[in-house]
Amino acid sequence: MESVLGLFANGSEIVLKVTEDPKRKKAPASPGGPLTYVFSSGEDITGTADIQLKPGKSLDHQGVTVEFIGRVVRHGNIETNHDFQNVTKDLAPAGKMMKGTEFNWSFKAAELMYESFAGQGVTVKYFIRCTLKCTYLIYYEEVDILCQNLSTAPAADEPLEIKTGIGDVLQVKVECAKKDYHMRDVIVGRVSFDTIDIKVKHMEVNIVRKETVGIMDSSKVVQNDVIAKYEIMDGTPTPGTCLPLRMHLKGLGLTPTMPNVQNIFSVTYQLRFVVIGHDDMKYQESNEIVLYRTRIG
Repeated sequence: MESVLGLFANGSEIVLKVTEDPKRKKAPASPGGPLTYVFSSGEDITGTADIQLKPGKSLDHQGVTVEFIGRVVRHGNIETNHDFQNVTKDLAPAGKMMKGTEFNWSFKAAELMYESFAGQGVTVKYFIRCTLKCTYLIYYEEVDILCQNLSTAPAADEPLEIKTGIGDVLQVKVECAKKDYHMRDVIVGRVSFDTIDIKVKHMEVNIVRKETVGIMDSSKVVQNDVIAKYEIMDGTPTPGTCLPLRMHLKGLGLTPTMPNVQNIFSVTYQLRFVVIGHDDMKYQESNEIVLYRTRIG
């Protein structure tokens, strides 16, 4: 039996909508994409499914259903889907529609286990699907929603330290007061140059997103993306120099840390300190930071 999106052969269609709420936040499902309603786990998700028939047309069908689906899409040569959430509700039993019909649907206290995520090798998405089954065809329509879940700051936090060195010729240390940051936070710290016995061209601190797909596989794929670069200085500093470090996280398109999603992938973040010598030799060290969300949108 073939599945057909939305539009029927006779020009009729399914129109699926999430209830409009001017107070509800919206955000793009992907960078530059259209704005979509944002929900958090435990909220009600409601809307309508309108089966629109052409005037004078009727439709024999085998039932109308609506589903709430949470899915991990693993990209690659062959795209694979893993549904970790699937709740189905019947809107109408088998019968004959003599005219267009609008159905109200709702999913009370919907469970949204993971944040929506659009990465290089994997996507986490939530959507509502309305399905109308006919004898030889299945018609359906889908609408996306976004998930953002709030977290609280850790009760106790550890300081962060990154050391970069080469024997007795280079000893540099980055120190920050904590490792855990909310996504609109400011990373505050200092860079200490204990030993500098080489010529330095450039120094910077990077925020790196590490996306690991296939965390339980022997052939896992790791993608490191530099989200932001902060220049420390050009040239060679004097030993004993100490420079302030201040990095704003707001507006960088970050997501919360996702340590393990369905044993399929993880998303972590690192603070990376990079020293580039005059011979273009690169010296770098990293340490993990943890990001969490305190605001929707």
